[in-house]
Amino acid sequence: MFVYFLQAGDGGPVKIGFSTDLSTRISSLKTGVFEAMKVLRVVEGTRDTERWLHDRFSAVHKRGEWFHFHQDMLTVIPPDPDTLVADAVENERRDQQLAMEMRQSVILASQDLPATATTKERIARSAERLGITGRRARSLWYMSPKTAIRAHEADRIRAICRSLLAERVDRLEQQAEAARTALRRLDGRARRAHSDRQQDLLSLLVPENIENE
Repeated sequence: MFVYFLQAGDGGPVKIGFSTDLSTRISSLKTGVFEAMKVLRVVEGTRDTERWLHDRFSAVHKRGEWFHFHQDMLTVIPPDPDTLVADAVENERRDQQLAMEMRQSVILASQDLPATATTKERIARSAERLGITGRRARSLWYMSPKTAIRAHEADRIRAICRSLLAERVDRLEQQAEAARTALRRLDGRARRAHSDRQQDLLSLLVPENIENE
């Protein structure tokens, strides 16, 4: 199994691809392109190696598997396949955690709606509060497998959710203070009522002539 760097023309774009049959693959690519094709480099590797190289040269990505030429393409050494597999497993775990976090964030953004609100209404509300499209909110809500979440998007959603949580805490504190105030008033009324009842009982127990003596 190999990963190849195939360049179209002198100084042209470079295709970074994977193949189990290198000679056949390169021959088919050469016949499908009008410009002269040349093999810059071939390294042993897997699909994970190919993905790693695509990430490594993402800054010069053109389209698909094509990249603008970069001098490091001639010397870069990819990690061994076992390391890449372990990294891929860890990355998948992190991606799943991030997807769950973003789903919880989208749900949180809709919690100001009444309990009777439909899922469609909640998704629309989340999109409005998070500043994303309804389609994007729906994708995050249902954790669609192909939903890619970029770091800057996750950071922005986290910041908005922190603000929403702070607002919610403020409202809860205001409600709690209002409840405490109401309880204090009720307690004061209860104390006054109790005092009045005691006074009434005393007036019943003590004869008027004793009070007047």
